[in-house]
Amino acid sequence: MDIKPSENDKNHIVGIDFGTSWTASLSNKGDRIRFRSIVGYPKDILGKSVIKDDFLIGEKALKNRGALFLKFPLKDGVIATTGDQNLDAASEILSYAVSQTNPASDARICCIIGVPPKALAEDKEQILEIAKESCHYATVISKPFLVAFGMDKLMDAMVVDIGAGTVDICGLKGGLPTPEDEATLLTAGNFIDEILKEEIKGTYPGVSLTNNLVRKIKEQHAFVGDPAEPVLVELREKGIPGKYDITSAIKNSCERIVPEIKESIVSILSTFDLERQDAVLQNIYIAGGGSRIAGMDKFLEKELEEYGDVRIRAVEDPDFCGCKGALKISDSILGDFME
Repeated sequence: MDIKPSENDKNHIVGIDFGTSWTASLSNKGDRIRFRSIVGYPKDILGKSVIKDDFLIGEKALKNRGALFLKFPLKDGVIATTGDQNLDAASEILSYAVSQTNPASDARICCIIGVPPKALAEDKEQILEIAKESCHYATVISKPFLVAFGMDKLMDAMVVDIGAGTVDICGLKGGLPTPEDEATLLTAGNFIDEILKEEIKGTYPGVSLTNNLVRKIKEQHAFVGDPAEPVLVELREKGIPGKYDITSAIKNSCERIVPEIKESIVSILSTFDLERQDAVLQNIYIAGGGSRIAGMDKFLEKELEEYGDVRIRAVEDPDFCGCKGALKISDSILGDFME
């Protein structure tokens, strides 16, 4: 979708994918950014003198983590309810996502924020409350619905958005989805990380692993089904680097999320009129970071083959497809704000 400036240049519209692991934002002027959903605060006075700021966000926080307390304020696609500073850290992330789209000093800023479809009312209210610090107007909409809207797939289709905190699934029937049309699963990218860490440690008990290293390994090597080649990674045992075969660990951990995804797809499929179900099976789209898991489309097709002729495709731009949908839907929902 081409992003065109609003007729009123003071209207700065921002679509935001407010994710557990990554946050992405895209404006109606075309500015975009994607960064880790992490905030780092100085551990002490020395830490503040090192970073020369009150906090750092994203990769900058990770690179300076020795001097920082790292906060991961989002859990399961919403603001975590436990732990100090989560609300402040989430607010910093949202404000950064807006500021990096370069709104003019006199701009009227509207944020359309993607959230899990099964997010509780209080979770949505919390996000809207912190949005007041960086937006003149904000609204929250189901992430997979925004993906579908951006692709014009609003009839006889299904979107499976595999993120870090949640897998969000939405069936599209030509109107706004109802609760029976959507599902949110908690066995998502972070769950894969946990299983992968356990699998590697179970095979190689002496190797040193961090959560960040495991995530990087997953993002680089994730696959389901038959491996194209062995997965060999460099790890350290007692400080000594070596090559380790983690093919089975990667395969097993990534495939652990498939049964629940299949079950939810089948459940939502059953809510479509019987004569529409064949068309839906031909229009299933995988979005989110999990759409990059090699072989996931074909693997799910095979898992669902008993239900008919299935075609599953990964979206073209998993990083910003939800943001694009948010901008596209803005004309329909903003009304008075745009005038």
